[in-house]
Amino acid sequence: GSEVALRDGKDPEAARRALATVRDVAARMGRSVAMLLELARLEMGAVRVERAPVDLGALLAELLRAHEPTAVARELRVLNTVATPAIVNGDREVLRIVASNLLGNALHYATPASAVSCRLEREGERWRLVVENRTDELEPADLSSLAQPFWRKDRARSDRDRTGLGLALSRALAEVSGCALAFELAGESGKTFR
Repeated sequence: GSEVALRDGKDPEAARRALATVRDVAARMGRSVAMLLELARLEMGAVRVERAPVDLGALLAELLRAHEPTAVARELRVLNTVATPAIVNGDREVLRIVASNLLGNALHYATPASAVSCRLEREGERWRLVVENRTDELEPADLSSLAQPFWRKDRARSDRDRTGLGLALSRALAEVSGCALAFELAGESGKTFR
């Protein structure tokens, strides 16, 4: 891309397209490197997790606003029943990364023109955040691989903007903060991903 931009000074539009490609590739690489570094820090035990009251309801509303363009583009209905305030104890940054990855994946991989939902469920003294979407792609055998770094259901059709690291990072962050990240296929047809 950059060589094309440097070489072809007679066609400014071609140079602009080539530079835009370089920018996009650099951004993807930057995201991948940042996630790999964070995974390495987690494996080395170099991440400190803080515990404080966090309004998970407000955090989810903020994240859903940030992901709204994806929902609109894919004609998805977003059903968020997490009230504000919904105070939980945890590390705000860990919760932000994990929830953003779960919501982003749900919106990106949900069956087009279907629904994505978020809710909180109480289990004794603990809360469970449930993010749910319809999928026509996943099979039960895929669930154990979802949080493996770089795993893709269909590598040939993979979206180049997705690094394949989000759920791996989310699982590692959840574990280091004393939480668990679990996946299941449910519903009558077995096509509801939670």
